[in-house]
Amino acid sequence: QHNVFRNNNQPGSASGTGIYTDEYVGGATANVLIDGNLFTGNQDSGVGFSSETAGKETANVTISNNNFDGNGRGMYAFNLVSSAISNNTFQNSTASGTADIWLFEGVNGLSITNNTLKNGAGGAMLVNNSGSGLPDATGITFNLNSISGYPAQVSPAATVEVDNPGYNGTLDGSRNWWGDASGPSGVGPGTGASVSANVTYSPWLGAVPGTSPMTWYVSGT
Repeated sequence: QHNVFRNNNQPGSASGTGIYTDEYVGGATANVLIDGNLFTGNQDSGVGFSSETAGKETANVTISNNNFDGNGRGMYAFNLVSSAISNNTFQNSTASGTADIWLFEGVNGLSITNNTLKNGAGGAMLVNNSGSGLPDATGITFNLNSISGYPAQVSPAATVEVDNPGYNGTLDGSRNWWGDASGPSGVGPGTGASVSANVTYSPWLGAVPGTSPMTWYVSGT
């Protein structure tokens, strides 16, 4: 809690990451709190969970109240289970072709709630399969987040993109603010940040989370 992870870019293994673990350096990791920190200037990611081995997952992690500002991307994760990402700000990320929250195989039971994601060079969230051999991600919820200020996407193809293969099922992406009351663009009906197939985006918020009174919109209404 209450640390600054700045410019962790010296040459070496996992260079450019503020906090990092994998199955070789951390084994099966559990019961972690990352709260109230600033991650800035890390060329790869603020946080990276890289275990690609079955049975050596990272579990029961809470990432809360952090500011990820000006990193390559906010965070990425393989094999992250029964965890939560809440009340963080992800902003001004510098790397294109990636996303502020990039999730890979083995992720299961992850809630992503009440975060602000804005003004990055890539996307806001991407779920896809890198070929590690772990099962596709599943059981992810993405709700009450604010998404704005991302460029028109080429790679990933949407600001919030969920690929198949990559995710098992349809991801719950309802009740988010997409930067415009008309809702998300892409497969959505509006002009806000774009969303891909395999995401349930309706209903969506009519204003930034925390606005009172709040208007909700449902597709077609």
